[in-house]
Amino acid sequence: MTTETYSSNAVERSRLNNRLRAMVTQENLITLVVALIVAGAVIVPLVVLFVSSFKVLDPSGWDTTWGFGNYVTMFTDRIIPKAFVNTLIISSGSTILATLLGVFLGLDQRADQLPGPQLS
Repeated sequence: MTTETYSSNAVERSRLNNRLRAMVTQENLITLVVALIVAGAVIVPLVVLFVSSFKVLDPSGWDTTWGFGNYVTMFTDRIIPKAFVNTLIISSGSTILATLLGVFLGLDQRADQLPGPQLS
């Protein structure tokens, strides 16, 4: 290898080092840590919930075994569809109400900021 090859390799490594140092800032590290905490706070409970859904209580209610009994109950019980429909109605109604309230409050706020005669 020649000295030109050594120097070009050193220049490339120096450029890569500079790019990495520019990317690793205090702001980026804090953002990464917060993102990992939020991701863990969202993903861990979902995984626990999913794994726990396979634990089936025995008839006495004290011991659990692994199986699909909870899913069989969900699809065969007559109360579950009614509860699902009730949940859907309540959540849809509250979402629509919150959206309408937010839109009207936003329009009122925007109307106060427009130039021209004020109504109040």
